Amino acid sequence: MAHGQKVELDLLTQVDTKKLTFQLDRTDLKVNTLPLQLNGNFSFLNSGYRMDLRLRSNNAGLEDLLNAFPPDMMPWVQQTKASGRFDLDARLKGDYVVDKSMPDFQLTCGLKDGTLAHGDAPKPLSGIRLRADVNAPGMHMDSMHVQMDTLSFAVGQGSFFATMNMTGIHDPLMKGRVDTDLDLDEWQRAVGPLGMTLGGKLVLHAMANGRFIRKGNSIKSIPAFSLDGSIRHGSFSRKGMDIPVEKAWLDLKASCTDNDYRHTAIDIDSLNALVLKNTLHGHLHLRNMGHTPMDASLHTVVNLHDIDRVYPVNGMELGGNLKLDLETHGVLWPEKKRYPITHVEMRMDNGTVKTPYYPKPVERINIDATLTNNTPDLRSTDIDLRPVSFVFEGRPFQIKADVKDLDNIRYDINSDGTIDLGKLSRVLGMEGYGLGGIVESHLLARGSKKDAETRHYDRLYNKGNLKLRDVTFKASMFPLPFTLQRGDFHFEQDNMVFDAFRATYGKSDIGLDGKLEHVIAWVTSSGAPLQGHFNLISDRIVLDEFRSPDAPAAKPAKAASSKPSGVVVLPKDMDVQLDAHVKQASYGGLTM
Repeated sequence: MAHGQKVELDLLTQVDTKKLTFQLDRTDLKVNTLPLQLNGNFSFLNSGYRMDLRLRSNNAGLEDLLNAFPPDMMPWVQQTKASGRFDLDARLKGDYVVDKSMPDFQLTCGLKDGTLAHGDAPKPLSGIRLRADVNAPGMHMDSMHVQMDTLSFAVGQGSFFATMNMTGIHDPLMKGRVDTDLDLDEWQRAVGPLGMTLGGKLVLHAMANGRFIRKGNSIKSIPAFSLDGSIRHGSFSRKGMDIPVEKAWLDLKASCTDNDYRHTAIDIDSLNALVLKNTLHGHLHLRNMGHTPMDASLHTVVNLHDIDRVYPVNGMELGGNLKLDLETHGVLWPEKKRYPITHVEMRMDNGTVKTPYYPKPVERINIDATLTNNTPDLRSTDIDLRPVSFVFEGRPFQIKADVKDLDNIRYDINSDGTIDLGKLSRVLGMEGYGLGGIVESHLLARGSKKDAETRHYDRLYNKGNLKLRDVTFKASMFPLPFTLQRGDFHFEQDNMVFDAFRATYGKSDIGLDGKLEHVIAWVTSSGAPLQGHFNLISDRIVLDEFRSPDAPAAKPAKAASSKPSGVVVLPKDMDVQLDAHVKQASYGGLTM
Protein backbone atom coordinates (compact mmCIF):
# COMPACT_ATOMS: atom_id res chain seq x y z
CA MET A 1 0.00 0.00 0.00
CA ALA A 2 1.30 3.50 -0.89
CA HIS A 3 -0.61 6.45 0.58
CA GLY A 4 -3.76 4.34 0.67
CA GLN A 5 -3.20 2.87 -2.82
CA LYS A 6 -2.77 -0.84 -3.53
CA VAL A 7 0.36 -1.35 -5.67
CA GLU A 8 1.35 -4.65 -7.29
CA LEU A 9 4.81 -5.09 -8.84
CA ASP A 10 6.29 -7.77 -11.10
CA LEU A 11 9.79 -6.98 -12.41
CA LEU A 12 12.77 -8.40 -14.27
CA THR A 13 15.90 -6.30 -13.72
CA GLN A 14 19.60 -6.67 -14.64
CA VAL A 15 22.21 -4.94 -12.46
CA ASP A 16 25.84 -4.32 -13.43
CA THR A 17 27.57 -3.54 -10.12
CA LYS A 18 30.85 -2.57 -11.83
CA LYS A 19 29.30 -0.02 -14.19
CA LEU A 20 26.55 0.87 -11.72
CA THR A 21 23.80 0.39 -14.31
CA PHE A 22 20.26 -0.93 -13.99
CA GLN A 23 18.43 -2.49 -16.93
CA LEU A 24 14.66 -2.70 -16.45
CA ASP A 25 13.70 -5.43 -18.93
CA ARG A 26 10.16 -5.77 -17.65
CA THR A 27 8.40 -4.02 -14.83
CA ASP A 28 4.67 -4.54 -14.62
CA LEU A 29 2.88 -2.26 -12.17
CA LYS A 30 -0.71 -2.10 -11.08
CA VAL A 31 -1.95 0.85 -9.04
CA ASN A 32 -5.27 -0.40 -7.73
CA THR A 33 -6.68 -1.55 -11.12
CA LEU A 34 -4.61 0.69 -13.44
CA PRO A 35 -2.00 -1.38 -15.35
CA LEU A 36 1.36 0.27 -16.09
CA GLN A 37 4.59 -0.93 -17.71
CA LEU A 38 7.98 0.56 -16.90
CA ASN A 39 11.16 -0.29 -18.81
CA GLY A 40 14.49 1.26 -19.74
CA ASN A 41 17.86 1.78 -18.06
CA PHE A 42 19.43 3.90 -15.38
CA SER A 43 23.13 4.47 -14.59
CA PHE A 44 25.28 6.56 -12.29
CA LEU A 45 27.68 9.22 -13.60
CA ASN A 46 30.47 10.98 -11.72
CA SER A 47 28.24 13.99 -11.07
CA GLY A 48 24.77 12.80 -11.88
CA TYR A 49 22.66 10.14 -13.61
CA ARG A 50 21.94 8.86 -17.11
CA MET A 51 18.50 7.51 -17.80
CA ASP A 52 16.15 6.28 -20.46
CA LEU A 53 12.90 5.37 -18.73
CA ARG A 54 9.52 4.79 -20.31
CA LEU A 55 6.17 4.41 -18.55
CA ARG A 56 3.14 3.20 -20.53
CA SER A 57 -0.43 2.15 -20.10
CA ASN A 58 -2.12 0.82 -23.22
CA ASN A 59 -5.86 0.60 -23.75
CA ALA A 60 -6.67 0.86 -20.05
CA GLY A 61 -10.18 1.62 -18.89
CA LEU A 62 -11.17 5.10 -17.78
CA GLU A 63 -12.53 3.53 -14.61
CA ASP A 64 -9.03 2.14 -13.95
CA LEU A 65 -7.55 5.62 -14.28
CA LEU A 66 -10.08 6.99 -11.77
CA ASN A 67 -9.19 4.18 -9.36
CA ALA A 68 -5.60 5.49 -9.28
CA PHE A 69 -6.74 8.95 -8.07
CA PRO A 70 -5.55 10.14 -4.61
CA PRO A 71 -7.29 8.62 -1.58
CA ASP A 72 -9.13 11.84 -0.68
CA MET A 73 -11.01 11.55 -4.00
CA MET A 74 -12.04 7.94 -3.47
CA PRO A 75 -15.52 8.80 -2.10
CA TRP A 76 -16.24 10.60 -5.38
CA VAL A 77 -14.69 7.79 -7.47
CA GLN A 78 -16.76 5.14 -5.73
CA GLN A 79 -19.97 6.96 -6.63
CA THR A 80 -18.98 7.55 -10.26
CA LYS A 81 -19.56 5.24 -13.23
CA ALA A 82 -17.05 5.58 -16.07
CA SER A 83 -16.12 3.84 -19.32
CA GLY A 84 -13.76 4.48 -22.22
CA ARG A 85 -10.24 3.54 -23.25
CA PHE A 86 -7.17 5.40 -22.02
CA ASP A 87 -3.53 5.44 -23.28
CA LEU A 88 -0.44 6.88 -21.61
CA ASP A 89 3.16 7.01 -22.85
CA ALA A 90 5.73 9.00 -20.85
CA ARG A 91 9.50 9.05 -21.40
CA LEU A 92 12.44 10.56 -19.51
CA LYS A 93 15.70 10.37 -21.48
CA GLY A 94 19.10 12.03 -21.02
CA ASP A 95 21.62 13.04 -18.40
CA TYR A 96 20.93 14.75 -15.12
CA VAL A 97 24.07 16.66 -14.11
CA VAL A 98 23.80 19.13 -11.25
CA ASP A 99 23.55 22.73 -12.54
CA LYS A 100 24.39 21.60 -16.12
CA SER A 101 21.81 19.40 -17.77
CA MET A 102 18.41 17.78 -17.35
CA PRO A 103 16.87 14.90 -19.28
CA ASP A 104 14.26 15.36 -22.00
CA PHE A 105 10.66 14.71 -21.03
CA GLN A 106 7.89 13.52 -23.36
CA LEU A 107 4.28 12.64 -22.62
CA THR A 108 1.45 11.47 -24.83
CA CYS A 109 -2.00 10.66 -23.50
CA GLY A 110 -5.36 9.96 -25.05
CA LEU A 111 -8.91 9.03 -24.16
CA LYS A 112 -11.67 7.94 -26.53
CA ASP A 113 -15.30 6.92 -26.30
CA GLY A 114 -15.41 8.05 -22.64
CA THR A 115 -18.51 8.30 -20.48
CA LEU A 116 -18.83 9.54 -16.91
CA ALA A 117 -21.82 9.79 -14.58
CA HIS A 118 -21.84 10.53 -10.88
CA GLY A 119 -24.44 8.82 -8.74
CA ASP A 120 -27.83 8.63 -10.43
CA ALA A 121 -27.18 11.47 -12.91
CA PRO A 122 -29.86 11.20 -15.62
CA LYS A 123 -27.52 12.46 -18.38
CA PRO A 124 -23.86 11.38 -18.36
CA LEU A 125 -20.89 13.04 -19.98
CA SER A 126 -20.56 11.10 -23.21
CA GLY A 127 -18.24 10.96 -26.18
CA ILE A 128 -15.31 12.15 -24.04
CA ARG A 129 -12.20 12.49 -26.17
CA LEU A 130 -8.71 13.71 -25.27
CA ARG A 131 -5.48 13.81 -27.23
CA ALA A 132 -2.52 15.68 -25.74
CA ASP A 133 1.27 15.75 -26.10
CA VAL A 134 3.91 17.42 -23.93
CA ASN A 135 7.54 17.78 -25.03
CA ALA A 136 10.10 19.48 -22.73
CA PRO A 137 13.67 19.26 -24.10
CA GLY A 138 16.11 19.37 -21.21
CA MET A 139 13.13 20.09 -18.93
CA HIS A 140 13.42 23.75 -19.94
CA MET A 141 10.07 25.41 -19.33
CA ASP A 142 10.63 28.05 -22.04
CA SER A 143 11.20 25.26 -24.58
CA MET A 144 8.28 23.16 -23.44
CA HIS A 145 5.61 22.49 -26.05
CA VAL A 146 2.08 21.47 -25.08
CA GLN A 147 -0.32 20.38 -27.78
CA MET A 148 -3.88 19.39 -26.98
CA ASP A 149 -5.49 18.42 -30.26
CA THR A 150 -8.84 17.59 -28.74
CA LEU A 151 -10.75 17.84 -25.50
CA SER A 152 -14.45 17.27 -26.09
CA PHE A 153 -17.58 15.80 -24.59
CA ALA A 154 -21.36 16.06 -24.73
CA VAL A 155 -24.02 16.13 -22.04
CA GLY A 156 -27.71 16.13 -22.94
CA GLN A 157 -28.10 18.55 -25.85
CA GLY A 158 -24.95 20.46 -24.87
CA SER A 159 -21.35 20.08 -25.94
CA PHE A 160 -17.80 21.21 -25.19
CA PHE A 161 -14.81 21.35 -27.56
CA ALA A 162 -11.33 22.80 -27.02
CA THR A 163 -7.88 22.76 -28.61
CA MET A 164 -4.62 24.30 -27.38
CA ASN A 165 -1.08 24.66 -28.67
CA MET A 166 1.48 26.44 -26.47
CA THR A 167 5.26 26.81 -26.52
CA GLY A 168 7.17 28.27 -23.58
CA ILE A 169 6.12 29.61 -20.20
CA HIS A 170 7.86 32.98 -19.77
CA ASP A 171 6.83 34.49 -23.13
CA PRO A 172 4.40 31.83 -24.31
CA LEU A 173 3.38 31.42 -27.94
CA MET A 174 -0.15 30.10 -27.92
CA LYS A 175 -2.97 29.12 -30.20
CA GLY A 176 -6.26 27.80 -28.94
CA ARG A 177 -9.99 27.57 -29.34
CA VAL A 178 -12.99 26.85 -27.11
CA ASP A 179 -16.56 26.26 -28.25
CA THR A 180 -19.20 25.26 -25.74
CA ASP A 181 -22.95 25.33 -25.27
CA LEU A 182 -23.75 23.72 -21.93
CA ASP A 183 -26.55 23.35 -19.45
CA LEU A 184 -24.41 23.71 -16.31
CA ASP A 185 -27.04 21.98 -14.15
CA GLU A 186 -26.78 18.85 -16.35
CA TRP A 187 -22.98 19.06 -16.37
CA GLN A 188 -22.89 19.45 -12.57
CA ARG A 189 -25.13 16.44 -11.98
CA ALA A 190 -22.99 14.37 -14.37
CA VAL A 191 -19.63 15.15 -12.71
CA GLY A 192 -20.90 15.45 -9.12
CA PRO A 193 -19.99 17.93 -6.37
CA LEU A 194 -16.28 18.56 -6.99
CA GLY A 195 -16.03 21.24 -4.30
CA MET A 196 -18.39 23.59 -6.14
CA THR A 197 -21.84 23.67 -7.72
CA LEU A 198 -22.62 25.46 -10.99
CA GLY A 199 -25.96 26.12 -12.64
CA GLY A 200 -27.40 27.97 -15.60
CA LYS A 201 -26.79 28.09 -19.34
CA LEU A 202 -23.25 28.77 -20.60
CA VAL A 203 -22.42 29.63 -24.21
CA LEU A 204 -18.81 30.45 -25.06
CA HIS A 205 -16.85 30.81 -28.31
CA ALA A 206 -13.24 31.92 -27.94
CA MET A 207 -9.97 31.80 -29.86
CA ALA A 208 -6.45 33.13 -29.33
CA ASN A 209 -3.34 33.17 -31.52
CA GLY A 210 -0.02 34.84 -30.80
CA ARG A 211 2.64 35.49 -28.19
CA PHE A 212 2.32 37.03 -24.75
CA ILE A 213 5.42 39.13 -23.97
CA ARG A 214 6.02 41.01 -20.74
CA LYS A 215 9.07 43.15 -19.98
CA GLY A 216 9.22 44.17 -16.33
CA ASN A 217 5.86 45.78 -15.57
CA SER A 218 5.07 46.46 -19.24
CA ILE A 219 3.05 44.24 -21.58
CA LYS A 220 4.67 44.30 -25.02
CA SER A 221 2.46 41.84 -26.85
CA ILE A 222 -0.65 39.72 -26.35
CA PRO A 223 -2.19 37.04 -28.54
CA ALA A 224 -4.83 38.25 -30.95
CA PHE A 225 -8.10 36.95 -29.56
CA SER A 226 -11.86 37.01 -29.74
CA LEU A 227 -14.37 35.97 -27.11
CA ASP A 228 -18.14 35.81 -27.27
CA GLY A 229 -19.99 34.33 -24.31
CA SER A 230 -23.10 34.49 -22.20
CA ILE A 231 -24.52 33.13 -18.93
CA ARG A 232 -28.24 32.83 -18.30
CA HIS A 233 -29.93 32.00 -14.97
CA GLY A 234 -26.48 31.23 -13.53
CA SER A 235 -25.73 30.10 -10.00
CA PHE A 236 -22.57 29.29 -8.09
CA SER A 237 -21.70 27.90 -4.69
CA ARG A 238 -18.73 26.12 -3.22
CA LYS A 239 -17.72 24.34 -0.08
CA GLY A 240 -17.80 26.78 2.84
CA MET A 241 -20.45 29.07 1.30
CA ASP A 242 -23.65 29.33 3.33
CA ILE A 243 -25.56 30.98 0.50
CA PRO A 244 -25.17 30.74 -3.28
CA VAL A 245 -24.80 33.39 -5.94
CA GLU A 246 -28.03 33.25 -7.94
CA LYS A 247 -29.71 34.80 -10.96
CA ALA A 248 -26.33 35.49 -12.58
CA TRP A 249 -26.72 36.98 -16.04
CA LEU A 250 -23.92 38.09 -18.35
CA ASP A 251 -23.24 38.92 -22.00
CA LEU A 252 -19.53 39.28 -22.74
CA LYS A 253 -17.69 40.12 -25.95
CA ALA A 254 -13.99 40.93 -26.12
CA SER A 255 -11.43 41.04 -28.90
CA CYS A 256 -8.04 42.23 -30.01
CA THR A 257 -7.42 41.94 -33.76
CA ASP A 258 -3.64 42.35 -33.50
CA ASN A 259 -1.05 41.85 -30.75
CA ASP A 260 -1.34 45.32 -29.21
CA TYR A 261 -3.30 45.17 -25.93
CA ARG A 262 -4.20 48.84 -26.35
CA HIS A 263 -6.49 47.83 -29.21
CA THR A 264 -8.57 45.56 -26.98
CA ALA A 265 -12.33 46.03 -27.07
CA ILE A 266 -14.53 44.82 -24.20
CA ASP A 267 -18.32 44.75 -24.07
CA ILE A 268 -20.06 43.51 -20.91
CA ASP A 269 -23.83 43.79 -21.02
CA SER A 270 -26.61 42.64 -18.73
CA LEU A 271 -24.33 42.00 -15.75
CA ASN A 272 -26.58 40.84 -12.91
CA ALA A 273 -26.22 38.74 -9.74
CA LEU A 274 -28.17 38.17 -6.54
CA VAL A 275 -27.04 36.92 -3.11
CA LEU A 276 -29.92 36.97 -0.64
CA LYS A 277 -31.03 40.61 -0.87
CA ASN A 278 -27.63 41.79 -2.13
CA THR A 279 -27.76 42.87 -5.75
CA LEU A 280 -25.27 43.72 -8.48
CA HIS A 281 -26.01 44.92 -11.98
CA GLY A 282 -24.22 46.97 -14.59
CA HIS A 283 -22.49 47.10 -17.95
CA LEU A 284 -19.09 48.06 -19.39
CA HIS A 285 -17.89 49.06 -22.87
CA LEU A 286 -14.19 49.85 -23.43
CA ARG A 287 -12.12 50.61 -26.53
CA ASN A 288 -8.47 51.52 -27.19
CA MET A 289 -6.59 51.38 -23.89
CA GLY A 290 -4.62 54.60 -23.32
CA HIS A 291 -7.19 56.92 -24.95
CA THR A 292 -10.18 54.90 -23.96
CA PRO A 293 -13.78 55.49 -25.03
CA MET A 294 -15.90 54.02 -22.27
CA ASP A 295 -19.50 53.58 -21.23
CA ALA A 296 -20.08 51.90 -17.89
CA SER A 297 -22.50 51.58 -15.03
CA LEU A 298 -22.38 49.67 -11.76
CA HIS A 299 -25.12 49.53 -9.14
CA THR A 300 -24.85 47.40 -6.02
CA VAL A 301 -26.48 47.09 -2.62
CA VAL A 302 -24.58 44.89 -0.16
CA ASN A 303 -24.96 43.89 3.46
CA LEU A 304 -21.26 43.43 4.22
CA HIS A 305 -22.02 40.83 6.89
CA ASP A 306 -23.22 38.49 4.11
CA ILE A 307 -19.81 38.55 2.37
CA ASP A 308 -18.44 36.16 4.98
CA ARG A 309 -21.24 33.73 4.13
CA VAL A 310 -20.35 33.86 0.42
CA TYR A 311 -16.55 34.06 0.61
CA PRO A 312 -15.38 33.35 4.15
CA VAL A 313 -11.91 34.58 5.11
CA ASN A 314 -10.49 33.29 8.37
CA GLY A 315 -10.35 36.08 10.94
CA MET A 316 -12.10 38.65 8.71
CA GLU A 317 -15.33 40.21 9.95
CA LEU A 318 -17.30 42.80 7.99
CA GLY A 319 -20.49 44.61 8.84
CA GLY A 320 -22.67 47.47 7.68
CA ASN A 321 -24.61 48.33 4.55
CA LEU A 322 -22.95 49.55 1.36
CA LYS A 323 -24.68 51.16 -1.60
CA LEU A 324 -22.74 52.16 -4.73
CA ASP A 325 -24.05 53.77 -7.92
CA LEU A 326 -21.66 54.59 -10.78
CA GLU A 327 -22.34 55.96 -14.25
CA THR A 328 -19.58 57.05 -16.64
CA HIS A 329 -19.53 57.88 -20.33
CA GLY A 330 -16.89 59.47 -22.54
CA VAL A 331 -13.17 59.24 -23.26
CA LEU A 332 -10.42 58.62 -20.69
CA TRP A 333 -7.25 60.17 -22.11
CA PRO A 334 -5.17 61.65 -19.26
CA GLU A 335 -2.35 62.81 -21.56
CA LYS A 336 -4.83 65.09 -23.33
CA LYS A 337 -6.64 65.96 -20.10
CA ARG A 338 -9.85 64.36 -21.31
CA TYR A 339 -12.06 62.55 -18.84
CA PRO A 340 -15.45 60.84 -19.09
CA ILE A 341 -18.65 62.40 -17.80
CA THR A 342 -19.08 60.62 -14.48
CA HIS A 343 -21.42 60.41 -11.52
CA VAL A 344 -20.61 58.23 -8.49
CA GLU A 345 -22.52 57.94 -5.24
CA MET A 346 -21.26 55.81 -2.35
CA ARG A 347 -22.90 55.33 1.01
CA MET A 348 -21.91 53.09 3.93
CA ASP A 349 -23.89 52.95 7.14
CA ASN A 350 -22.45 51.72 10.45
CA GLY A 351 -19.67 49.72 8.82
CA THR A 352 -17.22 47.46 10.65
CA VAL A 353 -13.91 45.99 9.49
CA LYS A 354 -11.96 43.48 11.56
CA THR A 355 -9.02 41.60 10.05
CA PRO A 356 -6.94 38.65 11.29
CA TYR A 357 -3.97 41.00 11.77
CA TYR A 358 -5.34 42.97 14.74
CA PRO A 359 -7.78 42.07 17.55
CA LYS A 360 -9.81 45.31 17.48
CA PRO A 361 -12.08 46.44 14.60
CA VAL A 362 -12.43 49.74 12.83
CA GLU A 363 -16.06 50.46 13.58
CA ARG A 364 -18.89 52.93 13.10
CA ILE A 365 -17.66 53.55 9.56
CA ASN A 366 -19.99 55.98 7.82
CA ILE A 367 -19.43 57.21 4.30
CA ASP A 368 -21.61 59.59 2.33
CA ALA A 369 -19.70 60.61 -0.79
CA THR A 370 -20.34 61.71 -4.35
CA LEU A 371 -18.11 62.41 -7.33
CA THR A 372 -19.51 64.26 -10.30
CA ASN A 373 -17.92 65.39 -13.55
CA ASN A 374 -20.31 66.88 -16.14
CA THR A 375 -17.81 67.94 -18.83
CA PRO A 376 -14.95 66.21 -20.73
CA ASP A 377 -12.40 68.14 -18.65
CA LEU A 378 -12.00 68.55 -14.89
CA ARG A 379 -13.52 72.00 -14.50
CA SER A 380 -16.91 70.63 -13.47
CA THR A 381 -15.51 67.99 -11.11
CA ASP A 382 -17.11 68.00 -7.66
CA ILE A 383 -15.93 65.65 -4.90
CA ASP A 384 -18.19 65.82 -1.87
CA LEU A 385 -17.50 63.90 1.36
CA ARG A 386 -20.37 64.59 3.74
CA PRO A 387 -18.78 63.06 5.78
CA VAL A 388 -16.42 60.10 6.07
CA SER A 389 -16.04 59.00 9.69
CA PHE A 390 -14.97 56.03 11.79
CA VAL A 391 -13.95 55.04 15.31
CA PHE A 392 -10.81 53.02 16.02
CA GLU A 393 -9.56 52.03 19.47
CA GLY A 394 -12.10 54.44 21.00
CA ARG A 395 -10.76 57.40 18.97
CA PRO A 396 -13.17 59.02 16.50
CA PHE A 397 -12.06 60.58 13.23
CA GLN A 398 -14.13 62.53 10.74
CA ILE A 399 -13.46 64.44 7.55
CA LYS A 400 -15.85 66.58 5.54
CA ALA A 401 -14.72 67.89 2.19
CA ASP A 402 -16.10 69.59 -0.87
CA VAL A 403 -13.53 69.93 -3.66
CA LYS A 404 -14.52 71.47 -7.00
CA ASP A 405 -12.84 72.20 -10.34
CA LEU A 406 -9.59 70.22 -10.33
CA ASP A 407 -8.07 72.66 -12.85
CA ASN A 408 -8.51 75.55 -10.41
CA ILE A 409 -9.13 73.72 -7.17
CA ARG A 410 -11.75 75.20 -4.83
CA TYR A 411 -11.86 73.46 -1.49
CA ASP A 412 -13.81 73.41 1.76
CA ILE A 413 -12.32 70.83 4.13
CA ASN A 414 -12.91 70.09 7.80
CA SER A 415 -11.06 67.27 9.59
CA ASP A 416 -11.35 66.42 13.26
CA GLY A 417 -10.04 63.44 15.22
CA THR A 418 -7.14 61.13 15.96
CA ILE A 419 -5.62 58.23 14.01
CA ASP A 420 -3.12 55.70 15.37
CA LEU A 421 -1.19 54.93 12.17
CA GLY A 422 0.72 52.01 13.66
CA LYS A 423 -2.34 50.12 14.84
CA LEU A 424 -4.34 51.00 11.73
CA SER A 425 -1.53 49.65 9.53
CA ARG A 426 -1.76 46.38 11.47
CA VAL A 427 -5.49 46.19 10.75
CA LEU A 428 -4.65 46.52 7.04
CA GLY A 429 -1.94 43.85 7.22
CA MET A 430 0.84 46.41 6.63
CA GLU A 431 2.89 45.71 9.74
CA GLY A 432 6.57 45.76 8.81
CA TYR A 433 6.25 48.70 6.41
CA GLY A 434 7.54 51.09 9.06
CA LEU A 435 4.31 53.08 9.27
CA GLY A 436 3.54 54.22 12.79
CA GLY A 437 2.70 57.07 15.11
CA ILE A 438 -0.33 59.12 16.10
CA VAL A 439 -1.89 61.92 14.08
CA GLU A 440 -4.33 64.37 15.69
CA SER A 441 -6.05 66.78 13.34
CA HIS A 442 -8.33 69.78 13.94
CA LEU A 443 -8.31 71.66 10.65
CA LEU A 444 -10.55 74.03 8.70
CA ALA A 445 -9.53 74.95 5.16
CA ARG A 446 -11.53 76.94 2.62
CA GLY A 447 -10.32 78.75 -0.49
CA SER A 448 -9.04 78.21 -4.02
CA LYS A 449 -5.85 77.42 -5.85
CA LYS A 450 -6.07 80.68 -7.81
CA ASP A 451 -6.36 82.84 -4.68
CA ALA A 452 -3.42 81.02 -3.09
CA GLU A 453 -1.26 81.49 -6.19
CA THR A 454 -2.16 85.18 -6.54
CA ARG A 455 -1.77 85.69 -2.79
CA HIS A 456 -5.29 86.94 -2.17
CA TYR A 457 -5.04 85.73 1.41
CA ASP A 458 -8.12 87.70 2.44
CA ARG A 459 -10.17 85.20 0.41
CA LEU A 460 -8.66 82.18 2.18
CA TYR A 461 -9.86 80.74 5.45
CA ASN A 462 -7.32 78.18 6.65
CA LYS A 463 -6.81 77.56 10.33
CA GLY A 464 -6.47 74.80 12.89
CA ASN A 465 -3.74 72.60 14.25
CA LEU A 466 -2.08 69.30 13.52
CA LYS A 467 -0.19 67.15 16.03
CA LEU A 468 2.02 64.20 15.21
CA ARG A 469 3.70 61.86 17.68
CA ASP A 470 6.33 59.21 16.85
CA VAL A 471 5.43 59.24 13.16
CA THR A 472 7.85 57.52 10.79
CA PHE A 473 7.83 58.49 7.12
CA LYS A 474 10.02 58.12 4.06
CA ALA A 475 10.68 60.81 1.45
CA SER A 476 11.83 59.62 -1.99
CA MET A 477 14.59 62.21 -2.19
CA PHE A 478 16.28 60.95 1.00
CA PRO A 479 17.74 57.47 1.52
CA LEU A 480 16.67 57.02 5.18
CA PRO A 481 13.34 57.39 6.97
CA PHE A 482 12.53 60.28 9.29
CA THR A 483 11.10 59.65 12.74
CA LEU A 484 9.09 62.64 13.93
CA GLN A 485 9.03 62.33 17.71
CA ARG A 486 6.93 65.46 18.11
CA GLY A 487 5.36 67.76 15.56
CA ASP A 488 2.98 70.53 16.58
CA PHE A 489 1.78 72.74 13.73
CA HIS A 490 -0.89 75.36 13.25
CA PHE A 491 -2.14 77.02 10.09
CA GLU A 492 -2.57 80.70 9.37
CA GLN A 493 -4.11 81.21 5.92
CA ASP A 494 -1.35 80.01 3.53
CA ASN A 495 1.28 79.51 6.25
CA MET A 496 2.14 76.37 8.18
CA VAL A 497 3.74 77.31 11.50
CA PHE A 498 6.04 74.86 13.26
CA ASP A 499 5.27 75.29 16.96
CA ALA A 500 7.35 72.29 18.02
CA PHE A 501 9.34 69.91 15.82
CA ARG A 502 11.67 67.22 17.10
CA ALA A 503 12.87 64.48 14.76
CA THR A 504 15.66 62.00 14.15
CA TYR A 505 17.15 60.95 10.83
CA GLY A 506 19.69 58.17 11.03
CA LYS A 507 22.25 59.40 13.57
CA SER A 508 21.14 63.02 13.22
CA ASP A 509 18.76 64.90 15.51
CA ILE A 510 16.72 67.84 14.23
CA GLY A 511 14.76 70.55 16.01
CA LEU A 512 12.92 73.22 14.02
CA ASP A 513 10.84 76.31 14.66
CA GLY A 514 9.59 78.70 12.02
CA LYS A 515 7.08 78.51 9.23
CA LEU A 516 6.43 77.47 5.64
CA GLU A 517 4.75 79.98 3.34
CA HIS A 518 2.49 79.46 0.28
CA VAL A 519 1.69 75.89 1.38
CA ILE A 520 -1.71 75.73 -0.38
CA ALA A 521 -0.26 76.95 -3.67
CA TRP A 522 2.58 74.42 -3.38
CA VAL A 523 0.17 71.54 -2.71
CA THR A 524 -2.26 72.42 -5.51
CA SER A 525 0.19 73.58 -8.22
CA SER A 526 3.05 71.71 -9.82
CA GLY A 527 6.19 73.81 -9.79
CA ALA A 528 4.93 76.38 -7.28
CA PRO A 529 7.77 77.28 -4.87
CA LEU A 530 7.53 76.47 -1.18
CA GLN A 531 9.08 79.25 0.85
CA GLY A 532 9.91 79.50 4.51
CA HIS A 533 12.25 80.50 7.30
CA PHE A 534 13.44 78.20 10.08
CA ASN A 535 15.75 78.00 13.03
CA LEU A 536 17.42 74.60 13.20
CA ILE A 537 18.88 73.34 16.47
CA SER A 538 20.81 70.08 16.60
CA ASP A 539 23.41 68.35 18.72
CA ARG A 540 24.64 66.38 15.72
CA ILE A 541 24.09 66.34 11.94
CA VAL A 542 25.63 63.59 9.78
CA LEU A 543 25.45 65.09 6.29
CA ASP A 544 26.53 61.85 4.59
CA GLU A 545 23.15 60.39 5.52
CA PHE A 546 21.37 63.01 3.40
CA ARG A 547 23.19 62.18 0.19
CA SER A 548 21.13 60.98 -2.77
CA PRO A 549 21.12 57.16 -3.15
CA ASP A 550 22.50 57.66 -6.69
CA ALA A 551 25.34 59.90 -5.61
CA PRO A 552 28.87 58.47 -5.18
CA ALA A 553 29.95 57.80 -1.63
CA ALA A 554 31.99 60.44 0.07
CA LYS A 555 35.65 59.47 0.42
CA PRO A 556 37.16 59.44 3.90
CA ALA A 557 39.11 62.60 4.59
CA LYS A 558 42.94 62.34 4.68
CA ALA A 559 43.47 65.84 5.95
CA ALA A 560 41.47 68.81 7.07
CA SER A 561 41.70 70.31 3.57
CA SER A 562 40.30 67.22 1.78
CA LYS A 563 37.08 67.82 -0.14
CA PRO A 564 34.43 65.11 0.31
CA SER A 565 32.44 63.98 -2.72
CA GLY A 566 28.76 63.26 -3.01
CA VAL A 567 25.65 65.37 -3.29
CA VAL A 568 23.25 66.39 -0.55
CA VAL A 569 19.91 66.62 -2.37
CA LEU A 570 17.44 69.39 -1.59
CA PRO A 571 13.99 69.62 -3.17
CA LYS A 572 14.06 71.73 -6.35
CA ASP A 573 10.86 73.61 -5.54
CA MET A 574 11.90 74.78 -2.07
CA ASP A 575 13.13 78.28 -1.25
CA VAL A 576 13.78 78.04 2.48
CA GLN A 577 16.08 80.13 4.66
CA LEU A 578 17.68 78.17 7.46
CA ASP A 579 19.51 79.54 10.49
CA ALA A 580 21.36 76.54 11.87
CA HIS A 581 22.76 76.09 15.37
CA VAL A 582 24.56 72.74 15.19
CA LYS A 583 26.98 71.57 17.87
CA GLN A 584 28.60 68.95 15.62
CA ALA A 585 28.42 68.26 11.87
CA SER A 586 30.26 65.55 9.97
CA TYR A 587 30.69 64.82 6.28
CA GLY A 588 33.07 62.52 4.47
CA GLY A 589 35.07 61.86 7.63
CA LEU A 590 35.37 65.52 8.52
CA THR A 591 33.94 66.65 11.86
CA MET A 592 33.16 70.30 12.42
